[in-house]
Amino acid sequence: STAQSLASNVIFDAYDGVRDLPGRVDAKVKIVDKTLSSLENLLRQSPGDAKTIDLLANAYMRAGDISSGAAGEGVDIPGAVKYYRRLVEFREQAARFGTPSSLTQLPVARIRLASAMGRLQQIDEAMNGARRAIQEFESLPASVRQTAAGKGTRVTLYDFACEITGFNSLTAEALKYCTLASEFAGAPELDIDPRILMVRGSNWAKLAVLARSNQKAEEASRFLAAAVESYVGYLKVHPDSADAQRGLAIIAGHYAVMQESLGSAEARVAYEKALEALTKIVGVVKNRTQAEQILAWIHMRYATFLYSKGEK
Repeated sequence: STAQSLASNVIFDAYDGVRDLPGRVDAKVKIVDKTLSSLENLLRQSPGDAKTIDLLANAYMRAGDISSGAAGEGVDIPGAVKYYRRLVEFREQAARFGTPSSLTQLPVARIRLASAMGRLQQIDEAMNGARRAIQEFESLPASVRQTAAGKGTRVTLYDFACEITGFNSLTAEALKYCTLASEFAGAPELDIDPRILMVRGSNWAKLAVLARSNQKAEEASRFLAAAVESYVGYLKVHPDSADAQRGLAIIAGHYAVMQESLGSAEARVAYEKALEALTKIVGVVKNRTQAEQILAWIHMRYATFLYSKGEK
């Protein structure tokens, strides 16, 4: 209907207009809240209307993304939880229509809520939500799961499940989810949301810490290499992201040190790439002192490495 089209344009325009604005996240959400109220009124006029329900779900997802910091600066996790709970409610309503897209969108809504709950340290609820989302998706018909959209959904779910199950302790369950996400993402037809690459990079870095603490250096090195690859992939899409540049530089430094400890022939190249990445971020990250300290540390390690090889 005309009202639906207008509401859809307004919510997308409002979201696009505020997501990258600097300033307080609550001020941004207030702009979107006005549109949410209008959409709720529209649904009351047409109860059970599939298009309006879908519009509301998308609107609450975007409001949650703004509040969680996924769409720009500023974080209000309790606010994100509120919006994501409403997102799940509307995705549950939409799933009753039984369309493939509505069936795959419901577990994604649950995983968004679970991730936000984890950030509030509501670990049990977060982990149960993640497991439910995975189980819900895997119980869908193969005809839904095996589409390109279905495979992309699976990658999203397993990436966030890795993050959620690793909030307080890096467990075998987290390793399973991260490994599966990486395997599923190998499908050449998939076009993965770039934000997922940031999540994956962080996940692999956490798993590297776990492996290192368990004296599994080779496994830790493999995880760090996967983390580097994820951050590089994100930076291909968002080359000016200071957070991604910082993440890549720090992980690349640890990867170089790990390669040296393993006696790998790749250590020299790894050090050079780490120094290049670190030098680049010193002038752009907020915490310049920390970046300079890490750069000095890698310079020292590389110099020691070269000296051990008889070079000056």
